[in-house]
Amino acid sequence: MGGRALRVVLVEASSRHLTPEYAVHGELMTEGIASGRLEVHLLSHPHRDRGIFESTTVNFDPRSARVPAKLVAPLILPSAVRGAARVAKNFGADVVYSSQDRRDVVLAAALARRIGVPHVIHLHYTFGDALGPMARGITKRADHVFAVSEFVRQSAILGGVDEQRVSTTPNTVVAASRPRPDRQVMRRSLGVSDEDVLVVAVGRLDPWKGVGDVVKAVAALRDHGLSCRLVVCGVPGQSVGHDIELETMSASLGVTEFVDFLGFRDDVPDILSAADIFSLPSVMEPFGLVYLEAMQASLPVVALRSGAVPEIVSDGATGLLAYPGDHRAFVGNLKMLVSDRELRLDMGAAGRQRLEQTFDTGAVFARWVQELSASVRS
Repeated sequence: MGGRALRVVLVEASSRHLTPEYAVHGELMTEGIASGRLEVHLLSHPHRDRGIFESTTVNFDPRSARVPAKLVAPLILPSAVRGAARVAKNFGADVVYSSQDRRDVVLAAALARRIGVPHVIHLHYTFGDALGPMARGITKRADHVFAVSEFVRQSAILGGVDEQRVSTTPNTVVAASRPRPDRQVMRRSLGVSDEDVLVVAVGRLDPWKGVGDVVKAVAALRDHGLSCRLVVCGVPGQSVGHDIELETMSASLGVTEFVDFLGFRDDVPDILSAADIFSLPSVMEPFGLVYLEAMQASLPVVALRSGAVPEIVSDGATGLLAYPGDHRAFVGNLKMLVSDRELRLDMGAAGRQRLEQTFDTGAVFARWVQELSASVRS
């Protein structure tokens, strides 16, 4: 390679991902292009926005090919690899990069093997049954794996990935690209008074995210005379109907007037800017970008000591963490912050500082690109 930029073929053949530059590893790729350290060519699903990347469409979707999913590999993979190999060779690829998504890793692994370059995987989720046997097997054979948290890294090692070939690259959050609305105006639009302490929960409405525990905690605090409100942003993921269950719970606890379920919102940063506390007591969270978004809004976090959350939230400094199953401690932590404005402000400021020091894209990129380059040379 000499002194030239590292040439990366990024495989995003699945239609289920976000626009590449807003995907976590896409942010790192974007930083690499801007710094001159990387050249990136995207192999993209036909229906995806390719964003800023130079790209070539690759059709590796059973729905568009009108074949059963189990026949994707034998019927579609050979032609997809041939086309991708021509692009990768013309580009002069040094490495093939993909997420852990099954279609992405299958195509990426076959492409890397065909053109004789390393295959690197960015692992966003815990290494377990949910990945499927094919993705797990390919991940074990990958030249390098970047895990989004130490929690995810350890799950990969326990699952059989060589610990010398898996490292941790934490998620980052991009800086706000537009000005935030006036805090008081936003609070009034949400029906929140100056006296109310606003708690916000953001995430998929699945039981393991713990939104029900936040509803119960707010009900308990209101029973003790504390003036707090809860706003929930999100829709069900795999747990269809859980939103209705949460609304029913809210009614049974007598807090319907103080708990608002807003559904999907595209202005979550604006809502966070109007809040006083962020709370999402997820269990076994692989990382959780929303915790970074809360820290970016200078909010203290009330959550659980589970999964990767303790890697993000510094207990006692940027938020308060309870152990899973200890609802009394969780309620106590929320009560402490609802009752103490100065503590909220101090922890929120500390969270913003921790975000800038630990999860800054530039700093994370410097470590990531060094490890990526080493994986190509080895």
